[in-house]
Amino acid sequence: MGNRCRLWTVICHASSKWCGYPGLRAHNPLTSPITQRSRRTYNCGVKQPPHWNLRFANVKREDEKKEYEQYLCIASNFFLRRNAFGPRHIIRPQGSTPLSFKPDYMWSSPSETLGMRGEMLKLKCIFSGNPTPTVSWSLPIPDDASRVMYSTGGQEISIDDIQESDEGVYTCTGSSFIEGESYSQSRSINVRIESEPRFIIRPNNVFSESGDSVSFLCKAEGKPVPTIEWFVNGVNLQDTTQPIIHSDRFLHPDAYNMTFVDVRKEESMCIQCNASNKHGYVFADVFLSVDPQE
Repeated sequence: MGNRCRLWTVICHASSKWCGYPGLRAHNPLTSPITQRSRRTYNCGVKQPPHWNLRFANVKREDEKKEYEQYLCIASNFFLRRNAFGPRHIIRPQGSTPLSFKPDYMWSSPSETLGMRGEMLKLKCIFSGNPTPTVSWSLPIPDDASRVMYSTGGQEISIDDIQESDEGVYTCTGSSFIEGESYSQSRSINVRIESEPRFIIRPNNVFSESGDSVSFLCKAEGKPVPTIEWFVNGVNLQDTTQPIIHSDRFLHPDAYNMTFVDVRKEESMCIQCNASNKHGYVFADVFLSVDPQE
């Protein structure tokens, strides 16, 4: 991510020391009576994805903390050296009989997920249930240990240096055994991979003599397919009113090729190629040098 700053919107219940001026009053902890073995989600209040919620697949007696041991969300901005605190939570498990219940879908990455070529793709699934479900994954790619990593007990999968070949449906399954019976729930995530433009063929500088024909070739790949634009001395080839460009000496047989016929000594110029899509662009600037014939 580099050194870019992220703007976080946080619901903050804390003192004025952290939340600015005028100050906000600190709120008392939120006490939640919860039946043992049921599931629970606490919203951290961060509006920008990913939503850092705290989720319990099943609440246990040991999840109850002392008064000074509360569940608290903290959002930190290390650039500004500031912290913001969310509401404090205390869990009060109720009931004495442990309940068993089948795996149930709780949360996952979006069913349609976009990844960018060359970056790391992270997918996650959370299932509730008692006993806590075991999460497994079905992948449309080889489960290569050098690229595919599992974390948080198998809930999260990370794939390094993703490529177009990694597209497909990724399925996570939460499974558990209850009284000798196997139960499971699955969730499918369709992953599409797109990419910024990159050159396949870059145009080159051309040194020519008067009367020659010269060609410039510029080809790029990306997803979506990049749009190729040509410029002459910084002016778009399609927009310019320069007579030399509107003459029949500039040939443009396809998006990748530009040919200039019968060049003359006074026509040395700069040629630029720009390939762009919604994710970015690549730009090449080359020179046409025309020497007079002896």
